[in-house]
Amino acid sequence: MIHVCYGLMDRDGRYSKFVGLSIMSILQNSQSPIQIHILHDSTLSNENLKKLLAVDPTIKFYNIDDRFPNLDERIQKSYRHSLKTWSNAAVYRLLIPEILDVEKVIYLDCDTIVNLDILELWQIDLGNYPIAAKPESRIFTFEIPPEIYQRIDYSKTSPKFLIEHGIVNREDYFNSGVLILNLKMLDGLFDSSLEFLRNHPECIYIDQDPLNFLFSKLYVKLESHFDIFTWQLRKFLQLTNSTIESGDCIFHFGGMDYGFDRNFLPDRLFMQLLFKSPWALDSFKNLFDYAIETADKSKLRYQKLINFSGSRIYFAPKNLIETLTESFPPNQNDLILDTDTSIDELIELLAENRICIFLFEFAKQSQIFREILESHGFFEDETIFDTMKLLTKSQGISTGTRNFVRRI
Repeated sequence: MIHVCYGLMDRDGRYSKFVGLSIMSILQNSQSPIQIHILHDSTLSNENLKKLLAVDPTIKFYNIDDRFPNLDERIQKSYRHSLKTWSNAAVYRLLIPEILDVEKVIYLDCDTIVNLDILELWQIDLGNYPIAAKPESRIFTFEIPPEIYQRIDYSKTSPKFLIEHGIVNREDYFNSGVLILNLKMLDGLFDSSLEFLRNHPECIYIDQDPLNFLFSKLYVKLESHFDIFTWQLRKFLQLTNSTIESGDCIFHFGGMDYGFDRNFLPDRLFMQLLFKSPWALDSFKNLFDYAIETADKSKLRYQKLINFSGSRIYFAPKNLIETLTESFPPNQNDLILDTDTSIDELIELLAENRICIFLFEFAKQSQIFREILESHGFFEDETIFDTMKLLTKSQGISTGTRNFVRRI
C-alpha cells in the first residue's frame, strides 16, 4: 500500500478543490493500491468533504483541531512572524509522525499535480535517511544556459536565512512540497521544529527552514522531475520560446501559479482535471463572474494611472525596469528607481504626494512590498499600483491567473 498525505486549511472554502485535483492526478496515473490521508482543521466544510470522498471514497481524514486543540498558541509562542504569510497547514507535515501509524509516507503540497505513476516515487529507497526531498538548486533535468538559469533559480531570488548565514549549504537546501518521510526516524519532529523557530526568529519559512536545519545533511536528494515549479518552467519556456507536450513529473504550482494557457502542459492538465472534478460547475461560474469584476477594476486602475497629474515613482528590480517603463511610459517629472533604493527613501518620496507604480517578478515579493507600504498608510489602487495585475505573459511577466484561481 502506498501512503500519500496532504495538509489542508481552507478558510474560504475554495482551496479543497486543489487537493482533490492532486488526488485525481495520482489515481488516474497509477494502478497501485493507494491510501490518501488528509490532515485538516475545522475549515474543511461538509460540502468539500463530500466532494473529496467523491474523488476517492477511501480517504482518511484527521481533524487537527480535535487532536491538537492548542496548536495555534504553541505555534505563535515559537514563530514570531505573521501567520497570514503561511497557513497553519504548512506545519501539519511536521505533525505527520504523531498522527499516522505507518512506517513511510509521501507528503505532497496541495498545489501539486502528479503526472507520473506515484509508485516511482514510493519505490525510492530511503535507507537510513529520515526523508527524501528535492534540492531547490535542482531546477530541471536538462542543461540550462547560464543567463537563463539566473532568471529562474528560485533559491537565489528568494533569500533564505539559513543559506545566507552558512548554516545550510545552498546546494543542500531543499523544498518541502514533495517529501518521502521515514516516520520511524522522525519522533519529536514537531517539538524540534518549534525549538528551532524559537532560537532562530529570523527564519520565515515555518516548515521548510526547520526541516532543512535538521536534515540538510541527512536526506536522499530527489531528481528534479519529482518537484518542478510551474512558474520556473513557464518562465523557461517564455525565455527560450519553446513548448513541452509531455512530461513524467510532479508539477508544483507554488504561489498559486495555476493558469489557463492550453499551450502550457501543466495548465492543460489542471484544466482537464478541474473539468472532470466535482468542483467543475461552481468553479467555472465563479470564473465568469470574476472575469467581469476584474475587467472593471483594471479599467479603473488604468484611469487612475493615466489621469494622475503629479510625479509618479517607478519601482522595480533592475531586470524589470525596462518592462515597466515600456508598458507604462514615464513623464519627464517621474522618478525611476530600482530595488537598491531603500524602503525608507521610497516612503519619504511617497509622502510628497506621489504615487508608486511597482513591478516584481514573484507574487510573494509583491505581497510583502504592499504590506510594508500599507503599514505606512499607502494603499493599493490609491497610492500604490501593482502592475503585475495589468501586464500580460507576452510582456515577459509570468502572472499565470493567480487572482482568477483564488476565486474559483
